[in-house]
Amino acid sequence: MINEFRIRNFKRFNDVTLPLNRLTVLTGANGAGKTSLIHALLLVARAQQQARPATVALNDDAGLQLGEGADVLNWNANESEIIFEYRLDSGVGVGLRFGVPDERALHLPLLSSPVGAGEVAELANYVSAERLGPRDTLGASSVSIAELSVGCYGQYVAQVLAVLGHREVSEARRTTSPHGPDEPTLADLLHQTEWWTGRIVRPIELEATWFPNSMVTRLRFKTPGIRSEWTRPPNMGFGVSYALPVIVAGLVAPAGSTLIIENPEAHLHPAGQSEIGRFLARVVADGVQVIVETHSDHVLNGIRHAVADPGHPITAADVKLLFFLAEADPRGVCESLDISPTGAISGWPEGFFDQLDRDLRALTDLARHRGRRP
Repeated sequence: MINEFRIRNFKRFNDVTLPLNRLTVLTGANGAGKTSLIHALLLVARAQQQARPATVALNDDAGLQLGEGADVLNWNANESEIIFEYRLDSGVGVGLRFGVPDERALHLPLLSSPVGAGEVAELANYVSAERLGPRDTLGASSVSIAELSVGCYGQYVAQVLAVLGHREVSEARRTTSPHGPDEPTLADLLHQTEWWTGRIVRPIELEATWFPNSMVTRLRFKTPGIRSEWTRPPNMGFGVSYALPVIVAGLVAPAGSTLIIENPEAHLHPAGQSEIGRFLARVVADGVQVIVETHSDHVLNGIRHAVADPGHPITAADVKLLFFLAEADPRGVCESLDISPTGAISGWPEGFFDQLDRDLRALTDLARHRGRRP
């Protein structure tokens, strides 16, 4: 697990050291640095996924679209280098130094071999905010089964379910049957995906197909008890298509790996947003480091509920909240917050998920003003 990450000369960050935890929640203003932290982690992962990387591309098909050298080098940098350093919970420190050869560069040369790279946390998957909506067909990846993931856009989720659907899900991540306590708990990935989707979005049955001699995959759905025919994804709405990659990625991520997810709340109703927060907390409790970016107080409250619930395996010591501040904010780059064992948040700062209170106060003031009118 990465427990500390230092960023120098990259995008918004001139020199900042950020604490991370088993579950790190990134929140705050738009354009304040949440996605930049994720991009920094992805660049580190790209560099360390190669045996001898001479350069790392700034743009690829796996979620990195960083533009050119001028887009990634901090405008206050005194040198044309970007440096990332992080520390694992084992105590091992890792450092990478990238050059920025010119403003139009599309690749960053790696100037120094990673120090301590023998103990690097594996990146299980990055699930982008820009996920695919409902599609009649999806693609297939050419990687080995051992490297297969849902893809940053969820483009391979049908392939993962078709190939790995029979595999057993870790007991700590399983949920129970929606048909009642007397029903047996089925441990395979396909059923657990169905059941978690039922808890988070709506009850479904799933069929995943990878067509022979092709790179084409397909998902079909049923609504249990209502309709007997399989239906196309566009007829199920965006919520299922957006939540599926998050659920499957969480169920298959190996213990000891790192999973990065942006906006898991997209297209979910409030109850589903809260439930997906509790789901991610369960993944964390089973040994996966999860870094999640969210603008949803419901996701946050689901995590707080999980921490406060004595029956849930996550603890307050597993969670860190990073509240990123606007560039002109005198408080700095971000504030680090903790959750207490009862789900309370330490030192609730101004602007941190307080819009509901602001709106209610504004409505109360307007109602009082209207009441004073003659």
